[in-house]
Amino acid sequence: MHLTIIAAIFRTKLAPRSERTYATTKASSDFQSTSSDDAAPNPEGKLESRITPRPFTIKSINKALAKRKAPELVEEDLEEQFVRGSGPGGQATNKTSNAVSLMHRPTGIRVFCHETRSQLQNRKLARRLLQEKLDQLVNPGESKADLRIEKERRRKANKQKKAKKKYAKDSEGPTAND
Repeated sequence: MHLTIIAAIFRTKLAPRSERTYATTKASSDFQSTSSDDAAPNPEGKLESRITPRPFTIKSINKALAKRKAPELVEEDLEEQFVRGSGPGGQATNKTSNAVSLMHRPTGIRVFCHETRSQLQNRKLARRLLQEKLDQLVNPGESKADLRIEKERRRKANKQKKAKKKYAKDSEGPTAND
């Protein structure tokens, strides 16, 4: 048995660089060589890989997130109001106007932020929230929020796939050779 494993290792050859296909499920530096198992000859005699690239990988989503630029906020287009917040807090909430209501005049999108007790922090958070809303409006399906959702969906799918594969191996039980 030991000799057959060694023979199998030496029988496996790395395909020439021109015939290597890059795996879409691993890091881009990893590659798979085309062998008779995963490649088929086409009419011209060249080997074509049967590995089909997935439309979105976590790496491609990360690249898209890095390249994406959200629409710029122009201060002249914004209408900002400071209003009293709501909710628990008693006198501190009732006395201070630290909640921010921000409206983007060209689109009519309005954002309200009362996350913290600081007016300055609420202003920053409101602008960030408005920028995300504008990004979703301008780039539907390709906004940063949409790409993050897709990335998280891929992570969960990969995790479920690994768990399913692991438990499928465990449920097979002992084989006749054991």
